[in-house]
Amino acid sequence: MGKDGKRMKEKKIKEMQSLLGHLRSKGFAAASSHERENWGETRYSPEKCTPLDLEEIKKSDILLAIPGNPASGGVHIELGWASALGKKIIVLLEEGHTYSNLVHGLPMLTNTVFIRYKMIDKTFKDLDRVLDSLLR
Repeated sequence: MGKDGKRMKEKKIKEMQSLLGHLRSKGFAAASSHERENWGETRYSPEKCTPLDLEEIKKSDILLAIPGNPASGGVHIELGWASALGKKIIVLLEEGHTYSNLVHGLPMLTNTVFIRYKMIDKTFKDLDRVLDSLLR
């Protein structure tokens, strides 16, 4: 279940599915712990999810993260791992929300691009442009 013990809200699931579908249609191998855990219906134990998430980040070229509001502790940990590993990072920041100074400070540690959005599926053009530039 989600952090409040329930499945993610349908709106967020649809946004994530749209984003993952877009990335996969472009040939990216997109991994998502939310998807893997069936949008909150299946909770992995800390012993299972922690090393699994770290391994996914280690083998990735780019981490695409949505910190959430309220902030997702898991995403913040993953951002820390990715920055410590020197990974390229794209952070989607929803307009109208405040994010941690540590998130805003990521460019000091690694190649990080922020994309502000109102609706995730309206960011695909910006996302494609950023992905192209990061993969050059």
